[in-house]
Amino acid sequence: MSASIGVVKTSLLSRIRKNYSVVLENDKILNLVEKPENPPNELLGLGSYFFTPEYFEFFKKTPASAKSGVIEITDVIDKMAKESAGGVYATMLSCEYFNINSMQDYYHAVYEVRNDLFHKFKTSLVIPTNNNERSITDVIVDFKDKFNEIIVIDNESTDETLALSKKEKVKTYTFPGDGDPTRLGEQVRRGIEYTTGDIIVVVSPDGSFRSKDFPKLLEYMKDSDMVIGTRTTRQMIEQGSNLKPLYRLVNLLMGKLVEVFWWGQEPRFTDVDCQFFSVWRESYERVKPQLVVEDRKYIVELMIDIVRSHMRCIEIPVSYFKPVGQVEYRLRDMISDSIHIMKLILSKKFYLGEDRDGE
Repeated sequence: MSASIGVVKTSLLSRIRKNYSVVLENDKILNLVEKPENPPNELLGLGSYFFTPEYFEFFKKTPASAKSGVIEITDVIDKMAKESAGGVYATMLSCEYFNINSMQDYYHAVYEVRNDLFHKFKTSLVIPTNNNERSITDVIVDFKDKFNEIIVIDNESTDETLALSKKEKVKTYTFPGDGDPTRLGEQVRRGIEYTTGDIIVVVSPDGSFRSKDFPKLLEYMKDSDMVIGTRTTRQMIEQGSNLKPLYRLVNLLMGKLVEVFWWGQEPRFTDVDCQFFSVWRESYERVKPQLVVEDRKYIVELMIDIVRSHMRCIEIPVSYFKPVGQVEYRLRDMISDSIHIMKLILSKKFYLGEDRDGE
């Protein structure tokens, strides 16, 4: 025997078209074709090989491919199958095989693996509170049965928020932020540190979002690193909420600005301030050292760092309800936030470098 290659049987001819086909006589290989347009059978050749030193002699004798201009390994094996004294034999394998030639192939493989194991993953919900006694019980009760654990991280509330949370028997922690709402980013990151789940979800404590949208986030998490809601679908916004047209427009423009600066990563954003999102723990850990924003703009920072680290962040439409105790978002606040977001985008793009995880 001069060589052996791994082979599996598949009814998906599209997989064979992306890899290579084999023709057998018993276990002996007679012919190999790289990326065949019309596969001759259901045998898929894998990238698993066993070679003797004879391979190198045939490599020297094999011409470059007319399609690629390089010497293809399948052409070398095909030549060995037809000319070597020992022949090339197939080793039939029983496995799931993914041929990764593009990012789409990669995400397809990730989806299949996660989908098979999804029932084993734990979910954690983080609720950052700050004097939310009027809404926190409703939020906890709504989400309680859908998560393995709920973490309430409280910014030194002076009302009954913490007591009501403890009454619902969820894990409660205090963030030493002196009740300062401009430290929301720090508060959320501290809450995430207390979680144990594989999938981390963050939701605002004011009743703006409902657990009915959580299954949508989960489904898209199967082939994404981060899934964030978008509140730009007018039909899904409750009348009387604080999402005015100008606010939605500013969010849309900021989202498109992120798209432009990381065009090559193909993000699509229409909202950069939705406080209902999910992220894989392993993905979050990769970008955690880069997260420095202290206030509510931590969300767009996380989106940017996921994208610039060559991970997938997608957004899905979610329902948005009138917040309990909603705060008026003034024009000057919008202008100030827009300026800070633009500065953040520029710093992430040019000062810190585009490819944090270019390695």
